[in-house]
Parts: sequence; structure tokens; C-alpha cells
Amino acid sequence: MAGIELSPEQLEKFIGLLVNYIEEQRKHYRPAAAPLPPSQRTGLAKFFPAAIMDTRVLKLEGERVPNPEFLSVLKIMGIGPLLDPSSLPAVTFVDVIVFQVPYTPEMLFHELVHAEQFRQLGTQKFMQHYVKGFLASGRFEDILLERHGFELARRYAQQPQEAFSVAAAVQAWIEQQYRAASTKH
Repeated sequence: MAGIELSPEQLEKFIGLLVNYIEEQRKHYRPAAAPLPPSQRTGLAKFFPAAIMDTRVLKLEGERVPNPEFLSVLKIMGIGPLLDPSSLPAVTFVDVIVFQVPYTPEMLFHELVHAEQFRQLGTQKFMQHYVKGFLASGRFEDILLERHGFELARRYAQQPQEAFSVAAAVQAWIEQQYRAASTKH
């Protein structure tokens, strides 16, 4: 699929709408979300900083994360197709992970990587990376934040006893992205 083109103004507006959506969904789901169970905390603490161990988790039953209302407006404007949160197995809203399917340890790890990405980038920059990655090809699989999350989750799944710092890996990834961006200009 060819990339989706937005003007700089449209892109800024779209990212702003997504940031608001992320913040609204976080506030909505946080009260029902639970802390990571002690068994999961123990196994994951050697990979993630303490702040990420405070991430809350919710498994939805009989409902899906709602799509942002503005996605339908963008589709009518001919901007799309766009990523549909209700179709994803899980969505991370900063420090709240909402699973829409039964999850595996590898899926949880992947979503915790996103929580760390949010922690280091902030919501605005996270969404800039996410949206630009999606718009470049129109494919979820091409979003660099997702690729990095899957890469680290695979590393964990292959050797769950081999501790590594997700925070350091995310920091190195961010630095690499900024170096790559600065060489393009």
C-alpha cells in the first residue's frame, strides 16, 4: 500500500487528536485496570525499570476499545485507511495496557515495551513516531515503534532468563532514530 499523505497542518492536528484520545482512554480504563500480578512483576522486573512495573493491566470482556470518532471523519475526507484500535489484540495507553484477547507473556512484554517508549518519549513524541510510521506505508507492521516492541519481545521469549535493560534498549533506539533523522536533513 502506498503511503498516506497529510499536510504538516493535518499531521499536527491528527497527532493532537490522537494524544487527546490516548489521554482520555487512559483515564477511562485506569480505574478498572489492576497492577501487574506479583508473579509477573517478579519475572519482568529484571527487564524493566520500577516505573514500568507500576503499569496497570485490564483484560476486556465482551467489549472492545472504541475507535476515535475522528477516524470516521478522516476516512470520509479520503485520508485512510487508518489503524483501527478495536482490531488490535492490545492497546497501551501510556501506563495502562488494555488487552482485547487473552494474552501471553510475550504479548505483555511487547506492551510493556510500549509503556517504556511512552515514558521516554512522552505521549506527543510517541504519537508522532507512531503516526508517521503508519502513514509512510499504511501498514501496522511497518511502524518502527511496533517493530522495536516485537524485536524486544522476541528476544525475551527466546531467552526469558537472560536479563537485559529494556530502558537502555529503548534509549538506544531513540538515539538511533534521531541520528537517522538528522542525517536526512
